[in-house]
Amino acid sequence: MSKITNRLAESFPKRISSAFSAKKNLIIKVLSVALAVIVWQIASTVIDNGILLVSPLTVIKRLLELCVEKSFWSSLGFSFARIALGFFAGAAVGALLAIVAGRFKLVEMLLWPYMVTIKAIPVASFVVIALLWISSANLSALIAFLMVMPIIYTNLLEGIKKVDNKMLEMATVFKMGWYRRFKY
Repeated sequence: MSKITNRLAESFPKRISSAFSAKKNLIIKVLSVALAVIVWQIASTVIDNGILLVSPLTVIKRLLELCVEKSFWSSLGFSFARIALGFFAGAAVGALLAIVAGRFKLVEMLLWPYMVTIKAIPVASFVVIALLWISSANLSALIAFLMVMPIIYTNLLEGIKKVDNKMLEMATVFKMGWYRRFKY
């Protein structure tokens, strides 16, 4: 039996074309989402309590009702703006701190416990603590900031540490400006 299985396995091409593979992956993803929605609908039917678990049909119906309301779009825009503000502020501060920490080892050592702590604490804990400090209107900006900043910091710092010193020396010899050094 194993000889037949081995022959069949060898007769199939080793690589499937990328177009077929991409189409197959798309189909699998669509089926996965459909299965998740079906499980959701079954669970909401079994629980039969709209407060604990709303059905997907109810969610879609309510979403369509909200789409025609002006307040929905203004709330959505306000939330998006706050999250974007937190994201870009976190990226900027994370990048700045990583550049400074990459240049000065002492700064990296001083920032290490803060970055580890921020990454280790669950988001839900940040939400509860942050609600004590700031208004709920600014909460999304702070949470986005706290989630983005340590990731940008850590990854950029690792990238800075991995820069080959010989390449930097070559850039100095050829008198490359800071922009070209950064680019290459």
